This record gives sequence, C-alpha cells and structure tokens, in this order.
Amino acid sequence: SPNAPPIVLLGFRLCALALVLAVKLKVWLAPATLYQYETLERAPVRLRIRGLWRSQGLTSWSWLLIGAYFAVAAALQGGAMLRGGGGGVPTAWANIARVLLGCAWAFSLMVTTVVTFVLIPSKAKKGLDLSMFFSTEALLMHNANVLLMAVELLNNGVALDFHHTPFGIAFGVVYVLWHHLYRYRRTHTLLYFFLSWQSPHALKVLAALVAAFAVFFGLGVLLTEVVRPTAIGAPLTLLLVASIMRLRPPKERRLGEDGNPIGMLA
Repeated sequence: SPNAPPIVLLGFRLCALALVLAVKLKVWLAPATLYQYETLERAPVRLRIRGLWRSQGLTSWSWLLIGAYFAVAAALQGGAMLRGGGGGVPTAWANIARVLLGCAWAFSLMVTTVVTFVLIPSKAKKGLDLSMFFSTEALLMHNANVLLMAVELLNNGVALDFHHTPFGIAFGVVYVLWHHLYRYRRTHTLLYFFLSWQSPHALKVLAALVAAFAVFFGLGVLLTEVVRPTAIGAPLTLLLVASIMRLRPPKERRLGEDGNPIGMLA
C-alpha cells in the first residue's frame, strides 16, 4: 500500500479480524434467547435460539464475510513480509482476497443502510422493541462493519473491479436459498417478511436488492479510483460513513417495551 506502512496495515487487519471473531464468539456462546419470527401468514411465533442459529441474519453473514477478508489479507501480507516482498504474479488467494474485499465492502454498506434507514424506523413506527439493534454486538455488526471496510479501502492500494459484482450477488443468492429452503424447513418461519415467496412482489424485491448491491459495489469502485487519490478523499469518506450510522434509538421510542422480537438483519 502506498498509503500506510506495511506493519501498520498488517496490525489493523489483525485487530479487525480479532474484533470480528470476538463478537461472533460472544454471540454464539451467549445463553439461549427467545426471539419472535413470522409465519408465511405474518403470524408471530417465538423460538428459543442459541449457538450458531444466532447468526441467521444477513448482518451476521456479512460480518463473517468481513472476517474472511481480513483473515486472507492478513495471511497474504504476513507471508509476503516474511519473504521480503510480494511476488510479481498474483496468486489465486490474492485474487480471492480482492473479490472478498469488494463483496465485504458492498454488503457492509447495504447492511448499515438498511438497518439505519429501513429497519429501525419501521419498527419504531410500529411500536416494537428496538433493543436488539442497540446491544454492543449489534451496534458493532451494523456500524463498525462499514467503518472497518472504509478504513481498509482508504489505506490499501487495491482498486475494486465492478466485474466482480456477480460474486457478491451469488453470495446473496446462497443466503436467500438457505433462508427459503433449509431455514424454513427447520423453523417454518421467515426471518425477513419481504422475502416471502408468496408475495406478489417477490421478484421485484429480489431485483431491487440485486440493484442496490450493484450500486454499493459501484460506490466502492468510485471510492478507490476517484475519491481515494484526492486530498479530501479520506475525511469525506469517513464523514459519509459516520452519517449512515445509528448509535441511539429514536427519541420517541424506549427500549425493551414489547418483549424481544428478532431484528430483521441482526
């Protein structure tokens, strides 16, 4: 990277990986909790969730995707530093890291945007409990996620390639298939009501999600090729990232009023 000393960049990647792992371990090892889901008919159902099942949402999948990127990037950089420098020909793992970088960035931006501007306002409007969005782990997974990826993009020397967008779409397709097939067969509930295959707008919703992901990936390309080289690129990017974070619930809503319904992406 021309923007940060190698040891500093490696230290950041290792710290980011440690944070991702620490958050997920705390979530997985937490006691079982009752969460509220919906059937296809939008009827509420409470299920006791523990272990890996606490990572059902796209927020958790995206958080793990970020961890995968930092694990691969740190391993590649550490190996290159031990050898005294990188090679002249990209390896398969280097290409994988570049794809993971773009996908992790786009999904982090999507998750933070949806949680801040769609899920929290919609639940507040319905008078539902918002506490699931404001636990320490939840705040990190839908705020620190985009901050970690923004800092990484600002400090490394990699330019994102818009042609890698289909890899991220494939990741989303896998999640939707898992949600519709395996998860539904186990729980007979939906985690996301807007993903119901019985909805007359099901295909439109999926198309909108794909389009949104492509836009977010494109913003990453714009950041690395146009914004990052400018003098105001870094502060402008961090300011925009901070503007989409939600660290406190709406003033008109208190936490813990109506049980503990599941967060849409948490």
